[in-house]
Amino acid sequence: MSMNQSEAISTLTTLVVHLYRRDGLARRLRATAFGSTDSMGKLAKMCGTTPEVVAAWETGSLEPTTTEAMRWLTVLHAHDAYGFKQKSGT
Repeated sequence: MSMNQSEAISTLTTLVVHLYRRDGLARRLRATAFGSTDSMGKLAKMCGTTPEVVAAWETGSLEPTTTEAMRWLTVLHAHDAYGFKQKSGT
């Protein structure tokens, strides 16, 4: 069975989201990126959602859509945390 590009992106995004939840990494990255004062509110605003939704993503009680997850992980600089390099336009 072969995956199309959309399915592959969705699967990879889900995997990264689960990795971010493990051991509180998402919360630590949020605190590092935004400081301790209202970091949840700042992250939520950048993701276009509410602090309650971001908290639910972090705990796993709510699954973000692929688009929401990609935005969340981009704001948190997921590629930096896992050593992924973004391709530069050539």
